[in-house]
Amino acid sequence: MSCHVKDPFHLIAVAAQWVRKDCQFCRVATSRLGWQRGGSKPKLKASKSMSEMIRITLPDGTAREVARGTTPADIAAAIGPGLAKAAIAARVDGELRDITRPLEADAQLALVTSRDEADALELARHDFAHILAEAVQGLFPGTQITFGPSTDDGFYYDVMAPASRGPFTMDDLPAIEEKMRDIIRADKPLRREVMARDALIATWQNAGESFKAE
Repeated sequence: MSCHVKDPFHLIAVAAQWVRKDCQFCRVATSRLGWQRGGSKPKLKASKSMSEMIRITLPDGTAREVARGTTPADIAAAIGPGLAKAAIAARVDGELRDITRPLEADAQLALVTSRDEADALELARHDFAHILAEAVQGLFPGTQITFGPSTDDGFYYDVMAPASRGPFTMDDLPAIEEKMRDIIRADKPLRREVMARDALIATWQNAGESFKAE
């Protein structure tokens, strides 16, 4: 079954308050522990040697010398608390990235907020796709997840129903949507986690996610 949902704007308004920095299901990037949006963010380190410093150039042309490993979230916090709260992602040399991903080299940095409508909408759609998959698995244990990107007009996730029930139908959508609301309201903390390919495959296999492990 492919669950395809056009943007529910009442949900998008909520998600503007809670946008995942990287999806839970792409475990190579994220697990649901540690960093909380709205919590205190680490300050920029100033006692590093010059060899450990990198140059980050902002859209207005100003540049900052920061410690290697500084994150875009750190830079947003150093600029001001308003930007720290508003920033939801970053573009690093044009690539859209998790705001907590460390910067390892000189780069052009643009902090993404909800005012950047195209990027913010893509992030919201991406997040909703994975919230959809989490909701389906929460309601129907044993559901296999496959692939779920954002689209030009919404998002979807391909899933396979467990053997204990028949294929999913439109009648299942109200319960799934309500479960998605519950997940959003829970506002669970996140932390970035990088995994080796073999370890990631083993994680999916141990979880019984055969499609993800392929």
